[in-house]
Amino acid sequence: MSPTSMTDPSESVQARFIGRILVVPIGALILFALWVVIASVLTPLHGLEDTAMLGLRLGMIAFGALIIAMASGAAIWRLLHW
Repeated sequence: MSPTSMTDPSESVQARFIGRILVVPIGALILFALWVVIASVLTPLHGLEDTAMLGLRLGMIAFGALIIAMASGAAIWRLLHW
């Protein structure tokens, strides 16, 4: 008998579920890092004061973080209640 056929099917399902739950926050962190880079690139370099530019950049980062957090929360909610 092979080792894979000896494992309990519920353990395999539980391992896949835990793997899917762990993928969501890791993916969210990667998306957030990319969003920080994009927000830094999109912020205009000229025409604004330093404090206004920093506020715009932080606002864009916060908005992206909110969207990513809501999408991650919805994905985890869907996985938990499926």
